[in-house]
Parts: sequence; C-alpha cells; structure tokens
Amino acid sequence: MINLQFIHDQGHLLLKDENSTWGYCLYADNGGLDYIFVHPLRRGTGLGRFLINQLASMTDAEIFPATPLSAKGRKFCERVGLMARHDPGLLREALADKLL
Repeated sequence: MINLQFIHDQGHLLLKDENSTWGYCLYADNGGLDYIFVHPLRRGTGLGRFLINQLASMTDAEIFPATPLSAKGRKFCERVGLMARHDPGLLREALADKLL
C-alpha cells in the first residue's frame, strides 16, 4: 500500500511518498503558478491537474501561469484550461499598456 503525503506550505504544494516526490507546484499569493513538476513516471495520470485543482481550492485568486513558459509547460496549461483564461503573452502586453 502506498502512503502518500500531501504537504501544503506557504507558496508550495507537495505530493510524495516515503521514497520519492510525485509532484509539486510553486505559486504566488496572487494566483501565479510559478512552477509545476510531476515525476516522469507519474505523468499522464492526472497528478498535475490534481495539484492545480488543489491550489484553486486553497486560494481566492484565479490561477494563471507565470512567464517564461516552456513548451511543455504551455501544452500542460492549455490542457488544463489555464491558457484560455490567461495567456502570459497577453498578460505582459496588458501590464505594459498600464505602465506606459
């Protein structure tokens, strides 16, 4: 039987067993998803989506991907629906317009 630990600390979520890390994400208080990692042997199991859903349930902020975004990160964010709401390029442009 696998004994998984779900650890939530300020700015990160971690899912691990006694031997290895299954996945984690780093986030900002404003909802920015700074980084998400799923162990290669656990990819494709819904673990990344689980972490995003847990994060969404713990914060009042809307979750959005931080930049820069890798190609794999972009594909993941598209699959879980984060890109439809917050494309990082559009966010940068909107912020630039406000600053000018």
